[in-house]
Amino acid sequence: MQKIIRRTALAKQQAQRKNRQARSKRTHDEVRKYILEIAQVRKAETDHLKNTKKTQREDWKLGPLAPKRDVGDQKEAYGTVDPTIIQSPHVPRHRRMPWPHILQGDRVVILEGPDKGKIGDVRSIDKVEEVVTIRDKNLYDVPVPGWLQKAQSMNKTTQSYEKGVHITKVRLVYPLPDPVTGIPRDVIIDRLEAYKVGGERRRRIPGTNIDIPKPPRSDDEDPIDNDSDTLRIHVDVETWVPTLFSPPMPPSVIDELRNKYGKFRTRHDKAYVDKKLAEDEAEQMRKESVKLMRTPRMEAADKRVREKKEPEPLGEETLAGIGEMIARARGLRLDAL
Repeated sequence: MQKIIRRTALAKQQAQRKNRQARSKRTHDEVRKYILEIAQVRKAETDHLKNTKKTQREDWKLGPLAPKRDVGDQKEAYGTVDPTIIQSPHVPRHRRMPWPHILQGDRVVILEGPDKGKIGDVRSIDKVEEVVTIRDKNLYDVPVPGWLQKAQSMNKTTQSYEKGVHITKVRLVYPLPDPVTGIPRDVIIDRLEAYKVGGERRRRIPGTNIDIPKPPRSDDEDPIDNDSDTLRIHVDVETWVPTLFSPPMPPSVIDELRNKYGKFRTRHDKAYVDKKLAEDEAEQMRKESVKLMRTPRMEAADKRVREKKEPEPLGEETLAGIGEMIARARGLRLDAL
């Protein structure tokens, strides 16, 4: 019986040891994968920075003779970065922060990167990658592949992404009253500590009683659905289809969209039509007044024109000569017969 108990305890110890070894191996693999991914991202960032500096140096040296770089394969993708740069590796579970001191909607200052020293609002927090996305900050242009353009019907070949900043590379900015003047001013808070009151988690500045409240709910968050809200499935239903007897838009809307003074416009405002009619009438009156203002020189010129158009009357001698010629011609014809 004792041998069976000893064998059972030994088997249990062996199983526990194997579990510890397997758990240690998984942890080691996760850490190794995390380190390799970080190295890959840093290498891509370093290569991109080196190539950018090299290009700027060459363009500065060559001046007007600098080559045109946005041609060929780089015609649409020049100035973009490798998508691997904007990706952040997943932090192993045992290395993750127990509680992030930055919340969505907080104002933070960036300590590193191209937007170092700038203040922005936190759009989102990724606790797995331990990065915060700051609104309109740390932007990178990434080329959009062709299959994605076709799938999403996109016309542009590049798109800007907000790369996440590691949560240790930002600091909370919160307005606190000045101890001298009492006027609130922005203060960079280096550390925060968490504590609970009645099951509610709060945060404050260590060594003080100054609580930092949670930021207000932002507009881009999903609102709460109420009974009176219209569902998206009902909004997307097409309830009206234009026919040949009814235009897609009323004529008044088309008039607003068209150029008010375009040459292809067929409908005009009454004030505009009255204005044009008045201009035509004034032009006609001007022409009539010009006709009444006649000078002797203009009268002589008109007389010459009329004389050229009207034939001169024939004299008696001319008419007698014409008659003799006609008679002679007829006599010749009669003799011939």
